[in-house]
Amino acid sequence: MFVNPDQTAIRAFEKGDGSPTAIPSLMAVAMAGRIVAVDPQQRGVTLAFHPGDQFLQATGVIQGGAVCAMLDFAAAFALLRVLDEGQSTATASITVSFLRPVPKGEVIVRGFVEKNGRSLGYVRAVATSPGSNEILATAMTTLVVVGSASSK
Repeated sequence: MFVNPDQTAIRAFEKGDGSPTAIPSLMAVAMAGRIVAVDPQQRGVTLAFHPGDQFLQATGVIQGGAVCAMLDFAAAFALLRVLDEGQSTATASITVSFLRPVPKGEVIVRGFVEKNGRSLGYVRAVATSPGSNEILATAMTTLVVVGSASSK
């Protein structure tokens, strides 16, 4: 049975002491991504990223593709959290709205499962600056559920 290392990291975070947990995916490692909170009531996951200068565009703000990737990670992690062991997910579509320039530094990204079914999950994600509720970017994502659920 395939085990998604990102799902394993989420499960470890939930069983741990609440200390931030590094995201094992190489792209997330490059952007210093970590899991910082889980909200079971809202079926949500909060991630923090601190992309380096290689992710900046010429005007000194984080490049849109990197912001999209952070939103995609948050969406996938939120869905992975509610999926059964042996299931994983892949992005089918993502629509991103950039509301403000995303400044250099840490970015907080939250993903919330709106609906999940046997084959598709619908997840929204929001990027904010730390310590602020100012929304920088949002995403609506459709994710395909892959793999089979384990027997219970």
